Amino acid sequence: MLYAKLEEDHGLVRNAMSVYDRAASTVTLEQRYALFNMYIAKAAEYFGVTKTRDIYEQAINALPQDRSTEMCQRYANLERKLGEIDRARAIFSHAAQFCDPRVSEEFWGKFNDFEVHHGNEDTFRDMLRVKRSVETARSGAVYAADNLLKTDMPVMTDAEARAKLDEQRKNELLVMHFSRQQQMRWKAEKKAQETQNDEHYAGELKKLNVQLREEEAARHAIGYAGREHGEDADTFPTPSPDGFE
Repeated sequence: MLYAKLEEDHGLVRNAMSVYDRAASTVTLEQRYALFNMYIAKAAEYFGVTKTRDIYEQAINALPQDRSTEMCQRYANLERKLGEIDRARAIFSHAAQFCDPRVSEEFWGKFNDFEVHHGNEDTFRDMLRVKRSVETARSGAVYAADNLLKTDMPVMTDAEARAKLDEQRKNELLVMHFSRQQQMRWKAEKKAQETQNDEHYAGELKKLNVQLREEEAARHAIGYAGREHGEDADTFPTPSPDGFE
């Protein structure tokens, strides 16, 4: 880090970034998360936040699972701030594969909030589908490992069954609520667009009426000037073929 700082002090920023990049693959796992945070901060400072994407992806692949999930959330939040909603959703979906819903409640809460604010009914259903598939896969892995230790079949208690049923009903209600919110938002946007169109057409019609009135006034002015000119011409004698009489 002192070497990277020395390069920065002498204005050799790219050399400093190379030092951070080499250090990321050589430090211990305990130090790696803090190092990547520093690497990302320096890259954003000198080259802009869009240049940090490669570093985020490098960190996600190099960090332990818990830290990798944290880095995915930070990366997704960055893409959300940049307006790259599809990229943020893809990052959440990638991280979801490693997050058991029964353990990583915070992650799934953030994924849920993201879809509520930025998704639609289809993407929300996709998120719930991924959640169920991950939960099923994790449950299957735990069940298989448990069978290696004991022969008794694990039985779900009444309380666990009720909790699972309540969770399913909650998700269904969320989908219905989200669908209503989406429809209300679409109606509001449509009404606002129609109002904007009406105001635009009214303004254009007003401009056209003003233009027509100006053109009509101009024609009247020209006609009046012509009549005055004709009356003045009658006061002069009309020449005969042999000259003036």
